[in-house]
Formats: sequence, C-alpha cells, structure tokens
Amino acid sequence: MTKKIFMLLIVWIMCPSLHAGALLVDLSEEQIKSALSFHEKQKVNPEMLLAKTYTTGSTDMFADHVIVRTKWYKLAHIANIKASQGLEFPVKEQAHILDDPSLQIDIIVYGYTIDFAGNYTVMMTQGSCMIAPEKLHADHFDYKKKSLKGFPTYRATIRAYFSYSRFDPTGKATLVLKKDGAEKKFTIDFSQFN
Repeated sequence: MTKKIFMLLIVWIMCPSLHAGALLVDLSEEQIKSALSFHEKQKVNPEMLLAKTYTTGSTDMFADHVIVRTKWYKLAHIANIKASQGLEFPVKEQAHILDDPSLQIDIIVYGYTIDFAGNYTVMMTQGSCMIAPEKLHADHFDYKKKSLKGFPTYRATIRAYFSYSRFDPTGKATLVLKKDGAEKKFTIDFSQFN
C-alpha cells in the first residue's frame, strides 16, 4: 500500500502536464502538441503513467476499475505506440480522435466464465441526471490459464461512450455498473483529467 502511494506521489510530482482542471472537450493547438509529445518528456514508462493517472477505482489486481479515455489521453497513448513502432501518427487519425463527440470510459471487470461480461449495464449520474451511454459493448477478453485458485480466470473491458453534450465535463459524476441485481459505483472527478 505504501509503495502504491509513493508511486502515485512520484507520478503526480513528475508530471505537471497531467494536472488538469477540467476534462478537455475541445483541445487547443498547445494541448494537442502536449499530448503528442507526452512520451518524449517522460523518464518513466509513458503507458504506465497514463494508465495510473487516468484510472479511477481500485488498482488492486482482480479489482474492477475504470479508465477515462479522454481525447488528450487517446492522442498521448497512440502517439506513444506509433513512436515505439517508429511510425508517424497521421493527421487524419488525430482528427478522428479530436472530432469524436463521445467520451470513452473503459470498465475493467473480472469473472469466472468467458461470457460473464455480457449482461452488464452502465449509467452515469451527475446531480439528478441519469445519462445512458450512446454505445456500450464488451471486448478485449483475456484468459489466464494459470490463475490463482479462487481468483477470476477471465478479464473483459466494457466500453461505454457518453456524448460530451449530455454531461458537465467540469464536474463530478458517478458511473454505475449493474449486473444480476448487483451494483458497483465509481466516482469520476472530471477535473482530474485532461
């Protein structure tokens, strides 16, 4: 636990460009350049840094958690992947991200059968508003043959896409994940993300 707190503190101090203020819907040229060059400025693994900074919920192994994939995050993430492959990040692909009308929120869940992720529903609440995702699907299934006894064998990513026009990107929201009468809530403070 102490190691995790120490690591998060180092990430926070070393990375002032990730200190947000509000989720960015329309990025300025400077913010776009910041995202595209993010991987060049990091002394630690940029992917690990992005994942830790944009994750909310538990970071314990086999604990459900949420990754907020903002436009800034997606630009930084893909720029890092392209750079590691020695490839350019085409302007057309960047424009596709910048023009996207929806925020992507990934919910990582764990279960014991391959079809466990099929019956989840997701809603976002903000104040008295209940916001349904524009699109919802489960994918990216992983199977761990050598899972520890008593721990989940399967992992899936449930991707929920929320229209930026339907929520306040400067406020807080609660993501509600439901399945078979059980409910799990994740608090998201959009001011923590670019």
